[in-house]
Amino acid sequence: MITLSADKLRVEVHPDRSALGAAAALRAAHLLRAALARHHQARLIVASAPSQTELIAHLAAAPDLDWSRITVFHMDEYVGLPAAHPASFRSWQAHHLLAKVKPAAFHGISGDHPNPDAACAHYADLLRAAPIDLICLGIGENGHIAFNDPPVADFHDPLTIKRVALDLACRQQQVHDGCFPDLASVPREALTLTCPTLFSGAALVCAVPGPRKAAAVRATLRGPLATTCPASLLRQHPNATLYLDRDSAADLHLSELSYPNTPQPHSPPAAPSFPWKPAPPPRNSPLMARNIVYFDLETHRSAGDVGGWEKKDRMGLSIGVTYSTAAG
Repeated sequence: MITLSADKLRVEVHPDRSALGAAAALRAAHLLRAALARHHQARLIVASAPSQTELIAHLAAAPDLDWSRITVFHMDEYVGLPAAHPASFRSWQAHHLLAKVKPAAFHGISGDHPNPDAACAHYADLLRAAPIDLICLGIGENGHIAFNDPPVADFHDPLTIKRVALDLACRQQQVHDGCFPDLASVPREALTLTCPTLFSGAALVCAVPGPRKAAAVRATLRGPLATTCPASLLRQHPNATLYLDRDSAADLHLSELSYPNTPQPHSPPAAPSFPWKPAPPPRNSPLMARNIVYFDLETHRSAGDVGGWEKKDRMGLSIGVTYSTAAG
């Protein structure tokens, strides 16, 4: 695993899609158990997409997770598509999650309601009834989160959930994912949780596998904080982790770095071609027994340059390399 950071966002790069899903689910299960321990119940919002299959499968199988105390919501639904339609997101949740666990409640978005505005108002009331402990989400090929495509995304949206027109790139992705046979079959509108609603979760776990997401991942981490890539908002969340695999991280140009399953020499990594100085961890930290270097991939600043590793969030997109010089 390679660990990066972009502003406040923690990023983990795993060798493959399976490892990504397992790691994201491990984190999600930990956060849900902590929420249950704090206030005896938890509220979870989940995405519905092929990119989330591994995360949801591992989360549904997580041990010691009392689903009878977890209320589940989802993020979006197509306007006019009935719940029984195989491409509806309520159908996706029924197959991938609800067939395996029995939560305290599952609240589906009624995209086929005759009055979509009333459906939005009802769902907004359910969401606002109590804080959301965890949101498990993905990033679209166009950088969207939920169905907040660039043309309709609003980081300061006053609404909790709204009706939106889907942009062409978003609709094409649904064909790429195998959810619809052709573009003409993809609905043109959907109901979606807004950007502020997604940002309001106490913790975010974002799973983004696959090569078609590489450009969106680069824009998320290295582009401007703007609705041209709605997922860039994740960089400002205080407790969010983005999980990538080799394919989705391809445009970050990390290929020269090794993964845990690759044989490693018992020596420190070669020094980068730019000047750097290690930033020591705090006294009595468990990292005292190891060497750790944080450096910015674009500006070539080290953590030492910004006042210590605790301030590495000032470095933009940075990478932490941890190594030991001990033999064996």
